[in-house]
Amino acid sequence: MSFGFSRVKAPFALAFVIITHIWLGNPTQSFAQKFSAEDLEMQIAAEIVDRNWARVLELARTQIWLDVDKAAGYYYSALAHMEIGNSKMAKPFLSEAKRLDDGELETQIAALEESLWDKKKKSSQSGFIPIRSMDRFYYALTYSPDMPFGFHLGSLNTHGIGTYFLIRTNQAFLQNKAEFTVNNSGTVYGSPYAKTEATGQVKSGMVELVMGLTWKLFAPVWMYGGVGLNHSREYWEMEILDENSNNIGNVWARNQQSNLNQPTLETGLMGDFKGLNVRVGTSLTSLELKQVRFHVGLGFSVRKK
Repeated sequence: MSFGFSRVKAPFALAFVIITHIWLGNPTQSFAQKFSAEDLEMQIAAEIVDRNWARVLELARTQIWLDVDKAAGYYYSALAHMEIGNSKMAKPFLSEAKRLDDGELETQIAALEESLWDKKKKSSQSGFIPIRSMDRFYYALTYSPDMPFGFHLGSLNTHGIGTYFLIRTNQAFLQNKAEFTVNNSGTVYGSPYAKTEATGQVKSGMVELVMGLTWKLFAPVWMYGGVGLNHSREYWEMEILDENSNNIGNVWARNQQSNLNQPTLETGLMGDFKGLNVRVGTSLTSLELKQVRFHVGLGFSVRKK
């Protein structure tokens, strides 16, 4: 019988076939050929309703032998092992199902993974949830009124804690280039022009870096929170005057006395809907309530294979 091994999948698939062979015995070719894929699915569904897990395991084994690269046989094997009470044997089958799944069984695999984790928590004396390798990787663009350009990058873990990194800034920080400096009283330093005066137009440039954690509240909602550094600076518009005090152009000068580095805190909620990632939250600079800002974001997440 040809199983269609690829060079990449063969070592993994063969290992699981060997495990199945050792654990349950080798199904004969004539037994496997009695069923089509559709017949097997129908029979498995019926046996699940009757909670005949030994029979589900037998039929799932046949599924694997018929198509070793299909996730369904591994998933049903994992389900049956868990219901029988053999969670340790369920885990490798579930891991293989997760690797092979093309999205068709994503919801069922996630639910089974959740059930296995719940059983592990109930049998464990410790309530500590460690930071694990990520289940999903996400990236998002974020917006807030004073810093409309933001990029959010991180991980989501169904049963643990994830991490994230965020950077956001505004147009004034990105575009304004100061040719010289000025102080709060309007005194100019380093100007190449004979005479300059402030127009009264001021722009505030900001950039913010935040690192934090994500954790699941309930499907499909996660909470996030982090700490970071907010850097802000002021740019003053200056008019260039000739000897007759006529305006011959405008330039920007950086106010060297308005150069602040302040701590920032943020928290919020995000929803991850099978790849679509949305978020809303608040951030607080310098621990002053008057500096509370709101932000929103939209992005995508991908499942880690």
